[in-house]
Amino acid sequence: MLEAALSRYHGEILQTPPLYSALKLRGRRIADLTRAGISVDLNPRPVTCHAIQCTVFSPPSFTLEVHCGGGFYVRSLVHDLGIALGSCAHVRELHRFQQGPFMEQDMLDSNEWTMQNILIAIKKAKESHGEFLKRPRKKHKCEASLSR
Repeated sequence: MLEAALSRYHGEILQTPPLYSALKLRGRRIADLTRAGISVDLNPRPVTCHAIQCTVFSPPSFTLEVHCGGGFYVRSLVHDLGIALGSCAHVRELHRFQQGPFMEQDMLDSNEWTMQNILIAIKKAKESHGEFLKRPRKKHKCEASLSR
């Protein structure tokens, strides 16, 4: 059942962002609006899932490996999977292997977070991914409505 459900989320799909996200609506983060008790109805938007695979299945838990494009929310994917399976599901742990051109081996472990190491990492990133860092950041259009 899980494999069949996963196939529905491969390719270009419509996905509703979570209410606790960094997306902005009228200049305010949706997560802040939600915490303030303001009801926000979010509309689905197109996102791309290049590949999705279940790598560990040990009911009631499972592990997914997802290769996706920008704006994709793994939390929304897992929530939608739970509904598709007639149940509920949530993310227990999330591990990011890549963000844009930055790979896992480019990351600093939290015990390496010193000013010197961070500055060295920034310098390396500018040397190897300078053009990517200069590109203007994509702004995501958020279609939603507010109510109290």
